[in-house]
Amino acid sequence: MRPYQIFEQYIGEHEIGNNKFTNETDLGLRLHEAGQKDTESWCCYAAEAVYKKWLDLFGEQVTDGGHNKKWHEIDKLFNGNSFLTLKNFKDAAYHIGELPAVDWMVIFVHKKGGEVSKIGNIVLGHTGIVSKINTGDITAFEYISGNVGGKDTTGREGDSVKPLWARTGKVKDGLEVAGFVKVI
Repeated sequence: MRPYQIFEQYIGEHEIGNNKFTNETDLGLRLHEAGQKDTESWCCYAAEAVYKKWLDLFGEQVTDGGHNKKWHEIDKLFNGNSFLTLKNFKDAAYHIGELPAVDWMVIFVHKKGGEVSKIGNIVLGHTGIVSKINTGDITAFEYISGNVGGKDTTGREGDSVKPLWARTGKVKDGLEVAGFVKVI
């Protein structure tokens, strides 16, 4: 099983409202384990939770019942903010690509009027995991992400896990790919 296939198992799961989850679902439990707090955006935490679950299931096994080295390594690199997460992975010398690859994390920045959207100094973004690449156009790809759907048509803010299509390249309004990260 691949990371994106783990994410597929969560498609259709919803928050209980206002970015809140209970620990009664596997997704809610794993989001909270990743550090998500009620009312915080959770797309980046969802990607973290998926990679950590994959590492628990298929990564290098440890004898003490704890998590493996890679699990602890990425635990320090993920952040609730997509753009800071990308920076952390860059600073840790992870491979950052310009084209999509299945199972790689995709980080977007949100743009409005051609400018990067910010709240104060915080860059607004979005995170997902690439699940398919368009065979006729390698710049087009499907990704699975949390905190999407609902009334927001940009794919940045919502209430559930869904697959979405995107493409690389500059945008004036909406989500623009900032990079693809080979997490595992």
